[in-house]
Amino acid sequence: MTKFVLLIAIFALLSISNISNAQSASDYFIPLKVGNYLNLHTVDIPNYSTWGARTTRFYVDRTDNISGETYFRQLGVEIMDNNTPDTSSFQVFWLRKDSVGNVLVGAMIVSGNSKDLDSALVIYPAGPMFSNDYLTAGYSRFLGSMNSKDSVVSVTETAVTPAGTFLNCIKVCSTNYDSIGNIVLRNYQYYARGMGIVYEYRDIPVNETHTDALISSRTISSINDNQLAYTPNTFSLEQNYPNPFNPSTTINYSLSKAGKVRLSVYDMTGSKVATIVNENKPAGSYTVHFNGRNLASGIYLYRLESGTYSAVRKFILLK
Repeated sequence: MTKFVLLIAIFALLSISNISNAQSASDYFIPLKVGNYLNLHTVDIPNYSTWGARTTRFYVDRTDNISGETYFRQLGVEIMDNNTPDTSSFQVFWLRKDSVGNVLVGAMIVSGNSKDLDSALVIYPAGPMFSNDYLTAGYSRFLGSMNSKDSVVSVTETAVTPAGTFLNCIKVCSTNYDSIGNIVLRNYQYYARGMGIVYEYRDIPVNETHTDALISSRTISSINDNQLAYTPNTFSLEQNYPNPFNPSTTINYSLSKAGKVRLSVYDMTGSKVATIVNENKPAGSYTVHFNGRNLASGIYLYRLESGTYSAVRKFILLK
């Protein structure tokens, strides 16, 4: 009997080990942890001179609460080689990993420079961004409409880049179609385990010759999974979420320089009713939580001060 129980225990441990070693889609995505980033560099394509050389940076800078779940905010920015101050965000996703390793998206901004959750399209329930289906060659899905489609070309691709050679990559082809079904653009992405995208190229069909014209090509140039990836180039105070709230809410702010930071709450008469932050902080992006359980329902102001910067926003406590 003792030996039988021991065998059951051993099989249980082996089962747990197999589960822990199983691959999931999240293994091929940028690890969702604040501070992680991935840089890809794009060379200038002579035949397409308007597409200048640039660095594309994907980075995870903070967490937000959406519908009771914690999401990581992943930003994509483009930095032109010939004009480094010209930094603009081109996409913002709020992502989380579910219990089986799918990467889900709970909100997104796909154009413009806003990074505010209040400006995002919230998706509820969260939809698949990079699901476990991407582990299977031949899988495909249409994205939102019949004009865009993702297809998994291979799960055993090799990507040779200046940063190294990556084996067993997932190669995904994103295809765009016009209104009558003609292919107008193809984007190929190589996902390496533990890193995310390490190589990408984009092409278009040329007339009816079935040949392609390369538009752009970008390869991994650096990655970091230990320290903060991005220092904001401006101070900012973002709108709290949720708003109205009861009794707690989240406030995000960014500092482009280190210094003394004060984040305070005032009632509509101008009296200070709470101090959230009052300390020296290094440059970076921050998330704080405010609990108004000791305050009455009403409209309040929260003010951020650091150096010569000052900003005020309004929020509503509704009990």
